[in-house]
Amino acid sequence: METIDIPAQTHPWSTVLEVARHFTADEWLLTGGLMVQAHAMLHRLPARPTTDADFLLDILAYDRIASQMRSFLCVMGYELEEDTITEYATRLTTKSEHKVDLMVTDYLYGKAKRENATLAGKRLCGMPGGGQAIRRSSHILIRYRDETAGIRIPDLLGAVMLKSAAWAVDKTNRRDRHLADAALLLSLIDDPDEQVERLHSRNDRKRILRLHEMLTEDSEYWQVLDDVHRQNGIDVLDTLTDWAEKPVDS
Repeated sequence: METIDIPAQTHPWSTVLEVARHFTADEWLLTGGLMVQAHAMLHRLPARPTTDADFLLDILAYDRIASQMRSFLCVMGYELEEDTITEYATRLTTKSEHKVDLMVTDYLYGKAKRENATLAGKRLCGMPGGGQAIRRSSHILIRYRDETAGIRIPDLLGAVMLKSAAWAVDKTNRRDRHLADAALLLSLIDDPDEQVERLHSRNDRKRILRLHEMLTEDSEYWQVLDDVHRQNGIDVLDTLTDWAEKPVDS
């Protein structure tokens, strides 16, 4: 299993390590900026810094993961933030302003599953593309000094789709970070033809075509990459786009 060395003396990686010690990797996934960092570290490349830890909870694998994750984080000094605008229960913070976001897949079928996707009587926010990210995931080891722990992250294809979906719903002035992340992730894919074989849904097409529209060859998001990764990312996106542009019945 692939291993990355993490700076676990400080948040957010210190929080990830504590969670990995306590929960099995089949119950949650690391997403967001740390997911991108993990993929970059696996390929020995730099990635943008982030101060948040984002966890996608697999309610379908373990229906009590939300309440137990909250309880564990509260022991670590986190408290659930009140969100009077969205009415979601998603973010936990510490007095030191460390942040953890807990999310679930955007589609949960069955009353019991939906009821378990709540904290303090409020719904957890659904992550667009989260269901596919769970299905398109891989296990890795994180290492700090002499200690290792297993975690699960969306694989490269799952991560790219998450970033396209995140850009579409993010209405903040920081949404462009999702495009920068997607460009980096695309540049790390070795065999795009193999990834094409895994594509199948209408959402796959929509998310690929969205990236094709936004990540043009002269896009600033490619320019931060070295020549080899820039060209590989462009070529990978072209291959995925060829599939997405085909008639559905072809």
